[in-house]
Amino acid sequence: MASLIVFISIWFFLNNKIILSLLFFCFAPMIHLSSAMFYFLIIIILLFSKRAYFARRKLTLSFSLINLLFFFISLILIILLPVIVSYTPYASYLNRNIVEGRVDFTIKYFPILLSFVISEYFFGKIKKEDYIFSQLRIIRTFFIVFMFFFIFFNSLNELASRVLGFYFTLEMIVLSLSLCKRI
Repeated sequence: MASLIVFISIWFFLNNKIILSLLFFCFAPMIHLSSAMFYFLIIIILLFSKRAYFARRKLTLSFSLINLLFFFISLILIILLPVIVSYTPYASYLNRNIVEGRVDFTIKYFPILLSFVISEYFFGKIKKEDYIFSQLRIIRTFFIVFMFFFIFFNSLNELASRVLGFYFTLEMIVLSLSLCKRI
């Protein structure tokens, strides 16, 4: 529920209703505090892509170069994540690895990666001018790259599950939007 509220507030942000976005976002931490980190991370990604990918100047970054930058940013974030999380109420998630009755994150990730690659094949035909859909694609790409690094850190499985749940909400929104646009 918190991730849905975050995406509704992101929707307002993408439509340049920043005050409404912030007001709507205020409800998300009441449901789950981690939604604040997701919201601000997405805002940073959106502002970066707006300046680097959607700028009206002649020299902008390509989608492939943005993916490469996301790779390096994700690598830095995954290294800093345990340090950042240790100062939050979610420090108990570090080194917690509940395996009984759960599927390993690596096994969950690869089918998601396959569906991402297949859907990107179709979404790759979308023009950059479709601003909101393109921004959602960029956010989606960031999270799929970011989740890749969780495979190598078994001590972060619980955090990876939280990111995965957030990613599923994003995927639902992107697929619903693509269905409405008949892509």
